[in-house]
Amino acid sequence: MKLTVIIPVFNAEHYIGRCLESLTKQTFQGFEVLCINDGSNDLSMDIIKNYESKLFIRVIHQKNSGQARARNIGVINSSTEYITFIDADDDVETNYIECLMNIVNEEVDLGMLSYRRVFEYKPTFLEKNFEYMTGLDLEQMEAYSDNSLLVKIFNAPYSKIYRRSFLIKNNIFFSEGLIYEDMYFTTVLLMNNPIIKASNKALYNYYIHKNSTMTKKSIKIMDIFLIVDAIYQYAEEKNLIKKYWDELEYLAFYHILIGTIYRMFKNEPIKIFRNAKYCLKWYLKKGFTFNNKYILESNCAIKLYMYVLKIYSLFIQ
Repeated sequence: MKLTVIIPVFNAEHYIGRCLESLTKQTFQGFEVLCINDGSNDLSMDIIKNYESKLFIRVIHQKNSGQARARNIGVINSSTEYITFIDADDDVETNYIECLMNIVNEEVDLGMLSYRRVFEYKPTFLEKNFEYMTGLDLEQMEAYSDNSLLVKIFNAPYSKIYRRSFLIKNNIFFSEGLIYEDMYFTTVLLMNNPIIKASNKALYNYYIHKNSTMTKKSIKIMDIFLIVDAIYQYAEEKNLIKKYWDELEYLAFYHILIGTIYRMFKNEPIKIFRNAKYCLKWYLKKGFTFNNKYILESNCAIKLYMYVLKIYSLFIQ
């Protein structure tokens, strides 16, 4: 077998059957499924056991340690040339794995497909119209600089295929104990200059529901500051700060001044100014500015938002 499908599983009894069922229908058959049981106490393991006659499945059990730890355990315990990640509450189209395998060859370290977002609740206008990959043509990767891919490629580990030896050789793992761990993983991966090939085919179905990590209220929202710090520290240790300064600055702007302020607003609307002030002060203390080429190349809405933040920052320093 050349591919391991790694699925972290934590109390996924309502979704894991749908996920595994989609894998039984794959046109490409030469793969194994490695489920990492992250301390589930529901019927998830019973459902997985029912698929052992339909799929080549291995299960590794661990006490509840989070999705990042589960993925890392999967990487360490797989032995195939390539690996891919699927979330337990998602599913894939019948030719998903075949298309992933057609992308990779002896030179490719990272292969990518696009994905579909499927809302299981009525989304807000911003949620419905937000698309991280707007403007990025996956089949024209050579048109983008190595640097710009850090801010153009979506962070999630799904809908991608990885050469396992590239991850192991460069010590690329998920940051454990934090959410936004995929942002750290993907950014560090791209800083190691993998050979990339991609297709615009959207064959991965990413389900968004009220209990998703990124939609529910949680103090873990603050993890983003630790993740950005960890990425900055990695770049510093590898002497890459100067090379990737524009990208680091934009990632901080996008994920903290846009994403985090928005999530804080959803959680505590009446504290929007206090929370925006906190994010802005952190951003400016790092030495980041608003004179960033990616911000200036953004759409009118983001540039207008930037000018509002810029004016507001004059009153909080």
